[in-house]
Amino acid sequence: MSIFSKSSTYDAMDGAPRPPRKRWTIKKILLAVLGGYMVLGLFSMIHDRLHTQEADAATYPMAPAASARDDALAFHRQIAQVTMQCDFASGSLNVVMMSNDPVAIYQGAKAVDADCIGMSRKLEGLVIPQTLGREVAQAYAAALKQCKSAYLDRWSMAHSLEAALDSGGKVSALADLRRDMRDWKSSNKVCEAALQSAPAPLGISEADLFAALGNGTGAAPAGDNATAPSGYYQGNPTPAELALLERWNNLTSECQGGDHQPEDQVCRARDNAHESLRQAGWCFGTDDQTYAERVWQRCSAQARP
Repeated sequence: MSIFSKSSTYDAMDGAPRPPRKRWTIKKILLAVLGGYMVLGLFSMIHDRLHTQEADAATYPMAPAASARDDALAFHRQIAQVTMQCDFASGSLNVVMMSNDPVAIYQGAKAVDADCIGMSRKLEGLVIPQTLGREVAQAYAAALKQCKSAYLDRWSMAHSLEAALDSGGKVSALADLRRDMRDWKSSNKVCEAALQSAPAPLGISEADLFAALGNGTGAAPAGDNATAPSGYYQGNPTPAELALLERWNNLTSECQGGDHQPEDQVCRARDNAHESLRQAGWCFGTDDQTYAERVWQRCSAQARP
């Protein structure tokens, strides 16, 4: 057979009818899109596991840069900015819990529930500056890990508080609330201590951190009538006054947790912080306000102690 006869055979085959192509149905398109998202999700999960804050910090330069101190204070302000909304809701809840108004307390718990549920993801998204050096960067990574757990516990506490109020006082719901309150208190202390100690190798003290927050995004806006991001004070406190306000807020939360009586050491310490603020010229609301409406503010001339 010659090459010409083979060519004619191929031409005949080319002219033969071919089976129709299968068309893509909507179902197949949706499955393909879903498969693509699953692949992207898998790659994202692998990336997240390989690039955690702790893993990244372990690769940082050993020595801090000349700007390490300023960068650490700026990073601390960034953390405060990220947590501001959740902290605002929590501070407001501490105040309304003194009112014994179940509706106000429920609304406060709902606000904490909504504002704190995404905190772990937000904290995970922070990038620790390489200029801090490996030791401080690793300390911040460990602190943020503790804080992610603490904010999750805070959300669980708020959720349990809602459930306890909805239950009408069921023992099981109250037991869950007490457990979640205890977990949150414990993890919150660990978070705060870890964040305060992380930049210590750079010579940054707790007072420095309070001053940094007072001059940055965590501070009360200028003016005595401005509303502070904390939700439990108004005005522009000095670093020392801010420390007292923070102490009062934390002790108030502990004293109201259900595990303390008014005569307990924690509640006495809360009362002492209250009195120290009074001596410093701060008043907790006015006589014509309910507890749900009260915040710390500088006393008027008539109300000064």
